[in-house]
Amino acid sequence: MLQRVRANGPPAIVYGACAVTFALGLFFIFVWTPLPWGWHGIDFYYENALALARGESFGTTKIMWGYAYFLAPWYYLFGDRPWIPLVAQAAINASIPLIVYHLARHEIGDRVAIVAAALAGILSFNTIYASTQAADAICTPIVAALMLAWGTALRRDGASNGAAGSPAALFATSGILAGIAYQFRPNLVLLPLFLAALTLAVRRTAKTVRYVILFLGLCTAAGLPWVVHAYRSTGLLIPASTHGGRQLWFGTLQTGPFFDNWFANPRSVFGDAYLEYTSLDDVPLVVSGHLQPCAIADARSVELRYWTSRDPAIRSVPITTDRNGAFELSIEPPLAPAAVSYYFVVRAERNGRSIDVMTPERGREDPRVLEVSRNHLGDLDVAGGPHLYPTGLKDALLSRTTKPA
Repeated sequence: MLQRVRANGPPAIVYGACAVTFALGLFFIFVWTPLPWGWHGIDFYYENALALARGESFGTTKIMWGYAYFLAPWYYLFGDRPWIPLVAQAAINASIPLIVYHLARHEIGDRVAIVAAALAGILSFNTIYASTQAADAICTPIVAALMLAWGTALRRDGASNGAAGSPAALFATSGILAGIAYQFRPNLVLLPLFLAALTLAVRRTAKTVRYVILFLGLCTAAGLPWVVHAYRSTGLLIPASTHGGRQLWFGTLQTGPFFDNWFANPRSVFGDAYLEYTSLDDVPLVVSGHLQPCAIADARSVELRYWTSRDPAIRSVPITTDRNGAFELSIEPPLAPAAVSYYFVVRAERNGRSIDVMTPERGREDPRVLEVSRNHLGDLDVAGGPHLYPTGLKDALLSRTTKPA
């Protein structure tokens, strides 16, 4: 019996592929990586995870929160040591060859499964991503496990409901994994619908319909907390991150002769807005930032000063920072289309004298500008430029610049 079980289990080469994957992950973490971002990674997951570890709320809808919540417990337990969650995700990533083996063995055959596991162990690009803080590193093993559970569920439709390994249990597992997966990568939000449609295309029975309903129900339940978070933050129904539209835009560029290199598509120049803008004019605008560590001890007050293209009167809002110098506040949005011009003033005391430091450096002469517009494809510079300066200031600047030396 023991020999039969061992003979039916994965061969040593599959476990060897997992070990190679883990070893390569450690190499990319501690020795060398082709990625330019270092341990801190991309999309501000590092900063959001540290904030969660400090007990703060997840304060954005631009990225999904799954990966930040994966990182946060490591920072809470071990402090600001990025290499610890990186090693953990390298270990999780090392399960991919084993998952690929089981998936391919049932769908194709043993020989192909062994080769696929070996190739996944050596050539998976996800192993490189395990060396930095990016959602792909954890999302890929989750999706691989999802496909294994879903594929196995389709084959075991004869098992009794509720039994271990039955279709009901496997479809339930698939639904939970699908709901979790898109919390890491928002472009996976449509994958559950595709799998549900494919399931019904393969087998349309009353029992299969119940399995699909279970699958979609648990997937929805797993994703519902994000929808609640997004609605409470913006007042809008957002099933995925607000960055998802950008990713769909990238997908439209990867067509025809530009399939392998969408950067070469001439339409890619329209991918980035040249002006900072938002279309949310019915919810408060959130202003956040932080003082530089070297300035926390010297700062005596922080102030936000802003005006809009609809109302040129300058408003001053005092800001209270936390012990780490971070702050967050809300201001009322102007009715779109409009523009909000703003800058910060930090009053500090150094060597016994008080000084004002502005950000941007020239303050009201060169403020930051946020356009508020719903015309995504039109001219976002809604006020045509003059809104950059309060009433009278632009004329004063022009007269000063034209005054003979």
